[in-house]
Amino acid sequence: MIAKKIKSAVVAKDDAINYLKRARQLLASMRNNLAVSQWSAAVIDGVHAAISANDALTVTYVGQRCTSNHHVDAVEFLKQSLPRNLSPDLQRLKKIINIKSHVEYGPSLTTEKEALNVAKDVERFMAWAEEAFK
Repeated sequence: MIAKKIKSAVVAKDDAINYLKRARQLLASMRNNLAVSQWSAAVIDGVHAAISANDALTVTYVGQRCTSNHHVDAVEFLKQSLPRNLSPDLQRLKKIINIKSHVEYGPSLTTEKEALNVAKDVERFMAWAEEAFK
């Protein structure tokens, strides 16, 4: 099967660590927002932490990051970028990214239950990404 061509930009591989540092900062912000019951802010930070971790990995392995207007393309780009011996939880990343538009642009606020569920997925994806980055 021919891989889908996804819009991307070349990035110096040395910059991958900056994407990972940003992901770590956003993860910390997500945790802080959870602690003060700022559910929507926590989810937004968590989504962006996962996206930055994803960018860190694709920059590490192929020197590119996804620039598609379709956020879910980042999931396929990660799949295409990683060596076969790494098996990411693509469904978890897709689930995290799919909530982005709803939380950032939708009229309703995030509930505590939703925020805790997303946070759990983000924590798990970030743990996997940290290991894959080594």
